[in-house]
Amino acid sequence: MLGRWRAARFCIALILIIVILLSNNSPRTPSSSPAEVQTPSLVDNVSPSNTTSPARVGFTPSSIADIGIATGQNVSFTLTVTNSTPIDGFSVFIHYNEQVLRVNTIDYSNNVLGSKADIVEECVDHTSLVQGLQCTPLDNPGVISLTLSLLGSATTPSNTTGTLFQIRFNVFGQGFSALHIIQATLANGNTGESIPLKTLDAYFSNIDCPSGSNAVCKPPIADLTYSPVPSFVNRPVTFNSSAIATNLQASIAFLTWDFGDNGPTQNSTIGAGGRPLSSIQHIYPRTCNCSVTLAVVDSYGIAAFATIVVHVTSIFIDLLVSNVLAKPQFKVYPGTIVVIGVVVVNNSTFPEAGTVSDDVDGHVVAASQSYHLRAFRQQTTISVNWNTTSYTPRVYRIHTVIPPILNENKTTNNDASAFVELISQRPSGSLSLSLLQTGGLGILVLAGLGFGVSRLLRRKPGFEEDAYDSK
Repeated sequence: MLGRWRAARFCIALILIIVILLSNNSPRTPSSSPAEVQTPSLVDNVSPSNTTSPARVGFTPSSIADIGIATGQNVSFTLTVTNSTPIDGFSVFIHYNEQVLRVNTIDYSNNVLGSKADIVEECVDHTSLVQGLQCTPLDNPGVISLTLSLLGSATTPSNTTGTLFQIRFNVFGQGFSALHIIQATLANGNTGESIPLKTLDAYFSNIDCPSGSNAVCKPPIADLTYSPVPSFVNRPVTFNSSAIATNLQASIAFLTWDFGDNGPTQNSTIGAGGRPLSSIQHIYPRTCNCSVTLAVVDSYGIAAFATIVVHVTSIFIDLLVSNVLAKPQFKVYPGTIVVIGVVVVNNSTFPEAGTVSDDVDGHVVAASQSYHLRAFRQQTTISVNWNTTSYTPRVYRIHTVIPPILNENKTTNNDASAFVELISQRPSGSLSLSLLQTGGLGILVLAGLGFGVSRLLRRKPGFEEDAYDSK
C-alpha cells in the first residue's frame, strides 16, 4: 500500500513539472508601456471629421439684417462645406420666402468639386433651370435645389472645405426670410458612403420687431426630436419640439408640421395660456425616409425651421397563445381554486405589450393580465386563479384570448382553450374514491367472489357424499 502511495506522489510531481515548463516556454505578448498603449495603430487613424465633429454645411454670411435695405437691391449668400472627408458629389435643397426674396442667379463656378462637375439637378420654385433635367418632389415654390457630381473615381481631398455655390437674391419687398436647408447630402460614390454632416441656416431681414423699434427682426430658435427610433408603419411616431422666441416682447404663436409624406401640414394644438403644445403624433402608412420640417412662428410672424429625417420601416407582428393549462383539471370538487396558466409567445420583430383575458363558458373569471415581451419568440406564462365555488358539476371550457395588436400581421393563434371537470361533492363522512380506486376495488370484489364460487363448486360433490353416508 505504501509503495502505491509513493508512486502516485511521483506521478503528480512529474505532471506539475511538465505544466510549468510548458507555460514558461509558451509565446507571450510583451506588456506595453503607457506610451505604446496610447499610440494608435494605422487602422485606427481616421480623418478629423469623424473623430472630432461631422462636416458642416452652412451659409456665409449667416445673416443679412438691415432695415435700410430697400426693394430692388441685391443680396448674396454663399453655401459652404467645412471639414468634410473626400466627396465626389453633393445635393442641397434650400427653402426661402419668395414673397421677400427672388432668385437672381445661382453660381457654382468655384465649387469644391471643380469645373468638371456635372449638373444632375438645378431647380428654383419647382422649375428646372437646365433643359432636359427633372425636379424632385422636394422642389416646391420657395425651394432652391442643386445637385452636382463627378464622374469616374475623382474625389475632393481630405478635410474638404470650400464653396458649394452662391445664390444672388433680388430683394422683392420688406419682410423676413429664413434660408432653411431642408436637405443636404455629401456623397462619396467610391466608398458608397453618405458623409455625416450638420446644417446651419441663415436669414435675411429688413424689418424691425416690434415695428418702429429699429430692432431688426430675428428668427426664433427651433429644434425637434422624434421617437421611437427607428419608427414603424402604422404605429404612432411622437415628435417633440423646442421653440424659443428671440424678438422683443415676442412669444411663440404657433407650430406647423410637415411630416414629409405628401400629406397636409398640421398645426400644433393650442394649450394653456395660448401656447402651442410642444408634442404631436403622426402615423405613417408606408415605409419611407421622410424629411419632417417644423416651422416655429412668433407673434410678429417671424418664422424659423428645423428638419430631421425620420426612418420609417415595416415590422412583422405575431402574438400567440401557445398553451393553456389548468391545475387541477379532472375530478375537481366545486370550491377548489383552479390555477389557469397561459403561455404567450411574441414572434414579432419588435417588442410588444398587451393583455390576456380568461373566461369560463363566456363568463370572465379574472381581470385582464398584462405582459411585455421582447422580440423573436420570447415567451412568458401568465397565471390567474379561478374560484369554482357556486359552479355546478359538469365539464367547463376555459377560453383564453389575446386581443389583436394594432396592424398585427397574423391573428390565427390569438386564442386557445382548456377543459376542467367538476364532480359532485362527496357526502360528509363517507368514503369517496377516484375512478382508478373504485375500479381497483371492483376487481378485488369480483376476484373474491369468483374465488368463493369456485370453492363452492369444488366442494359440492363432497357435500353430497356426506349426505349419502349419513343416510
